[in-house]
Amino acid sequence: QNVVDMISSWNPNLFLYLGDVYDRGGISEFSNWYGTNGSYFSRFAAITDPTIGNHEYSLGTTYGYFAYWGLGAQHYYSFDAGGWHFISLDSTSQFGQTAPNTPQYQWLNSDLQASANPCTIVYYHHPLYNVGSEAAAVRMQSMWSLFAQYGVPIVLNGHDHDYQRWVALDGNGNPSATGVTEIVAGTGGHSGQAFTKTDPRLAFGIDDS
Repeated sequence: QNVVDMISSWNPNLFLYLGDVYDRGGISEFSNWYGTNGSYFSRFAAITDPTIGNHEYSLGTTYGYFAYWGLGAQHYYSFDAGGWHFISLDSTSQFGQTAPNTPQYQWLNSDLQASANPCTIVYYHHPLYNVGSEAAAVRMQSMWSLFAQYGVPIVLNGHDHDYQRWVALDGNGNPSATGVTEIVAGTGGHSGQAFTKTDPRLAFGIDDS
């Protein structure tokens, strides 16, 4: 509640939900922990654009996520706001559409190609680059190469329970002034986790150590 009150004091007009504000993604946990009728994070429901995480699959079904957000079966989508192009992707292994020639990958390529906005933010749950206790989502490498190819400046992730900001990286993960900056903001729904490794490409981080 304290986090929600702080965010509300900023008077935001856009809220990106990065997944996992509960243990198991059933509809009752969405209602109890994300909130209903203005309680907790549901205070921002009208301005929230979600993305799906691994806890949404904890019960073997994603019904809770899609029912709560009213998305039907929409695992990925894009929209424009404030001169930016936003893209929400499903990075889960259960969905399994992160490799070339899969429907989501092909859609992403077409969406990036068609966008006329000068700046793009892509957001999804599992980070490709990660010094925390959760494994790096190497399955996102092909999509990362697309981000770099089309000049995406910012990628936002959750999943690891800490904060990480990486230097801009090219399609192969090398530092580049024109690359993609990944930010892991997994601090909104669980106790913190400690970093388990180091990486010179990590520009700044906050963990629970």
